[in-house]
Amino acid sequence: MAQLGITIADSLQQRIIDGVCGQYGYKPFIEQNGEQVPNPITKPQFCKNIIRSFLKEVVTAYELNKTLEQTKQIESQKIFNELDLSEPVV
Repeated sequence: MAQLGITIADSLQQRIIDGVCGQYGYKPFIEQNGEQVPNPITKPQFCKNIIRSFLKEVVTAYELNKTLEQTKQIESQKIFNELDLSEPVV
């Protein structure tokens, strides 16, 4: 399986993880069976999941827009060709 990675300065790693987790609502504790327990998903794992979701959303939007544009062009040409607006024969 291919890998796609980014390199982050060690001095920025925690700042980036904290920023992503804060922005996307990471909870250090979750409710389980009516009790607050430590979140089994760590902040770095949560951050990776957010990045994966972001990439999936971007690719989905791109491919959907591409498909919609192609469909629009095909259907537009079909409609244009179907419209017979020539002068009536008298």
